[in-house]
Amino acid sequence: MMIETTLFLILESIPTIDLYNWKITYINGTSQADFNMIEFENIVNNSINGYSISSSELIELSKKFIYLIDIDIIGSLKSSMLDDVKGEIYDFRISLIDSSYWEIYSSNSLFLEKWLDNKDIRIKY
Repeated sequence: MMIETTLFLILESIPTIDLYNWKITYINGTSQADFNMIEFENIVNNSINGYSISSSELIELSKKFIYLIDIDIIGSLKSSMLDDVKGEIYDFRISLIDSSYWEIYSSNSLFLEKWLDNKDIRIKY
């Protein structure tokens, strides 16, 4: 089974997204002409501790992507949990790998229920 979706749809499905602290730890893709994706990739990918971003900025950013190849985003209710970007335990980890598949981990049961009921995603068998 494969689920087709976008980062924007994933983020829209997160209840009370504003309560979480977010970091982008890696990104590779293309964007609309009014956004300098190469510069943004350099900032994010050269950052030792990831790129901190608010939920509203993250949602707006997700609308600018034309094609994502890879992205890794972590989110936590406690900002201190994001200090170690190599850690394994976060409230959210959203990753797109090689433009092939999404890995979404979450401790938020409301998000998981909402995500499974999301009518905007397509499931292929």
